[in-house]
This record gives sequence, C-alpha cells and structure tokens, in this order.
Amino acid sequence: QEKMMNDNIANPFAKPLYVMLKPAGAHCNLACKYCYYLEKNKLYPTAQRHLMSDEMLEQFTREYIEAQTMNQVLFTWHGGEPLLRSIDFYRKALSLQQKYAGGRRIDNVIQTNGTLLTDEWCEFFAQNHWLVGISIDGPQPDHDHYRLTAAGKPSWQKVIQGIKLLKKRLEQLQQQLRQANARMAAVKAGRYRNDEARTAAIMKAKSQVVSLNSAVSVALSSLFEAEKALISSVNLSI
Repeated sequence: QEKMMNDNIANPFAKPLYVMLKPAGAHCNLACKYCYYLEKNKLYPTAQRHLMSDEMLEQFTREYIEAQTMNQVLFTWHGGEPLLRSIDFYRKALSLQQKYAGGRRIDNVIQTNGTLLTDEWCEFFAQNHWLVGISIDGPQPDHDHYRLTAAGKPSWQKVIQGIKLLKKRLEQLQQQLRQANARMAAVKAGRYRNDEARTAAIMKAKSQVVSLNSAVSVALSSLFEAEKALISSVNLSI
C-alpha cells in the first residue's frame, strides 16, 4: 500500500479510470418510453439472456483494478436494472474485489430504479457501504408518464416504497451509531487491569463507531439525490 501511495505521488498526472458494469445487460423490469438501452438485446439475437457470467465478472474485476493508476477504485453498477441479479452475485463481486485489490481502497456505487429494493437489499448495501442512486423523473405525473412497468403500469409508488426502505435502514444505522457512541463512553470510563487492556477495549469500541459513521454517511448520500427530486412534489420527509 505504501508503494502505491508513493507511485501516486511520483505520477501527479495519474487519473482514475471509470467503466460502468451492466451485470444484467439490457434486461429491466421497467419499459421507460425514452429508454435507449433495452433495444440492445437485438445485438444478440441468438442469446435469450445477456447476463454477465462469473468468468467475465472475475476477468473484469482483475483487469479493471490492474488498469488503475490511483489508490482508490470505484466500481459503478448500472443497467438495465442491476437488481435483477441476486445478492449472491454481488457478494461474489465483493469477494473478487478483495481478492485482486492489492491494498487499494475499493468503493461501489449502484444505480437502480428502486422498484426491487427490499429490506435484504438495503441491509446488504448498508453493511458494505454501497452508494445507492435512485432513478426518478421528478413529480409523479411526469414519472408515471415515462417510467412504466413492462405491463404498462405506473412505477412511482414502487419507487417511493424503495426510498422508504432506504430511509428505514438509515434510521436503524443512526440508532446503532448512538448506541456505539454510548458504549465508547462507557468503555473510556471503565476500570481495567492495566493500560494494555484499556487500550484494546477502546480500540474495539472505536472501530465500531468508525464503521457505523461511514455506513451512516453513505446511506445519507444515497438519499440525497432522491430527496432533491422529490422535495418539490411529494410530502415525504426523507
């Protein structure tokens, strides 16, 4: 890691490389009127499904990290609708990122239409500090005019439900952070056999606080853009 930091200093013109991953190809559970991407399925007339294979996922992960000139690497997951892939697929992605990280810091951001979000997805994103972007077309009449389900039905209410699930998970994280800070204060005030035991206890409590602080920060960022899109048209406190 120290070598990579020195390499960055030695090359002040180094720039990050960004490539979007489309793990579900052009597959989507919506059929937005303006979508330019669903028709890409026609490029592969002999294939019924256009999903990223495990082999391609590993090859891309390794080569993408190797191609970076910076110490931070950002994976951007896009679609189609990326939540059409399972959580297990993304767990495998995280495992591969750690396998090939080589000491680099790895971050992930995912753009979703929000209609497939569940408590399980929100927990996964929170645990792994993923930034979540929600696609929404402003006021409900505009959104429901353009962003329709495959059956031609409006999708606004499903998106709002997804945002509420993200908000619920944020509130849970904030409560956990308050509890962790309280434990930290109790640990500092406690009595210990020796200084070494006290230091170990404080470091453990501090680690929990730092991790939760990071998770809360990312969760807040995930809601920020959705809040801007909704604030002028929906009476929803997020």
